[in-house]
Amino acid sequence: MRTPVFSAIKTYFISQFGSPEVSLRAPGRINIIGEHTDYGLGYVLPSAINRYTYFVASKSQEAQHKIQAYNLDQQIVLDTDNDTLTTGWERYIEAVFIILRRADYILPPCHIVFGGDIPMGAGMSSSTALSSGCIYALSELNDLQLSKEKIALLSQQAEHLVGAKGGLMDQYAILFSEKGYAIKLDCLTLTKTMIPIQLEGASFSLINSNIPHDFSTSDAYNDRRRVCERALSQLQAKYPNIDRLSDMTIHHLAGLRDVLDEADFSKIKYVYEENKRVHQVAEYLLHNDIKSIGTCLQSTHHGLSQQYQVSLPEIDILVDIANTQEGIYGARMMGGGFGGSVLILGEDKTMQSYLQHILTAYYDKTHIQGEIINVELSNGIELINL
Repeated sequence: MRTPVFSAIKTYFISQFGSPEVSLRAPGRINIIGEHTDYGLGYVLPSAINRYTYFVASKSQEAQHKIQAYNLDQQIVLDTDNDTLTTGWERYIEAVFIILRRADYILPPCHIVFGGDIPMGAGMSSSTALSSGCIYALSELNDLQLSKEKIALLSQQAEHLVGAKGGLMDQYAILFSEKGYAIKLDCLTLTKTMIPIQLEGASFSLINSNIPHDFSTSDAYNDRRRVCERALSQLQAKYPNIDRLSDMTIHHLAGLRDVLDEADFSKIKYVYEENKRVHQVAEYLLHNDIKSIGTCLQSTHHGLSQQYQVSLPEIDILVDIANTQEGIYGARMMGGGFGGSVLILGEDKTMQSYLQHILTAYYDKTHIQGEIINVELSNGIELINL
């Protein structure tokens, strides 16, 4: 568990603040299927990956909190009664302290250093790893005895305060994942079903498009949420027993055609189809049906690009290149969209050569240098023994 990145962060912490009291790692995540379905209280299928944000922390005798972003070599100093957000990475930390204090948790001054290897803006949930990991560290440091379920909700509240109105998929993947499994999460009941991933001769990899996204400063993500909320309201006016869009039948969906414009109907049709794909892929994983999983990945990308309209031309190019390679079963945009990474399922024996070919073709067409990110499934958030 002790990596060179963590060792460097710990060494830096000791040089600045003395002996640490708490250390942990919060992973990034992939989402195999179920994109833009969590905030509609539908179904998702994520897993944590072996990319981490590490935290080292201790209590302080000073009057203020000091939080250091190791990778950026930047520090913020927070008053214990701070109630304002600034910009950049700082606002995620500020939001955590604000949310915890509003919930009447006592947070004496502390020192925190964090850093890691989750690319920012790449669709691997670096922001949720930051907020969830910070809350977990503060809970351990101050004996708040917060459950993982409570940490998930507080992290979501912090991100909503920042401006990103997401669901709970990222928090649950980061907090509850088990190595070798994906979590089939019902985002209404928060029921978790662990689905083993034992792909024979195949694996998942990522290519970072190097087009970063930031949903806290753009309203495009939140606009999709509003479309879903309006559609659900229309359904519930006629069918009060429907709790969420994933409860729709094809009959319910057809009824929305008369009350939604074409663009919004297309988005809701995508949500209906994507929820069905989550159940399908969970079954395919149990039966090691790799080709069918790949087909679903391709269908999801088509839906995200053409129906939900959260892709970009460069991302479509990258996905199209990947999906035309013989050793690739399927590829799709991953994350909220408008940049980020592409998830690729391919043959192990040819994956690395095909990934290099995809990078070269992507650069030739876009003049953007992508990045291969090989990943393994990981446990969720974990304390590191000092």
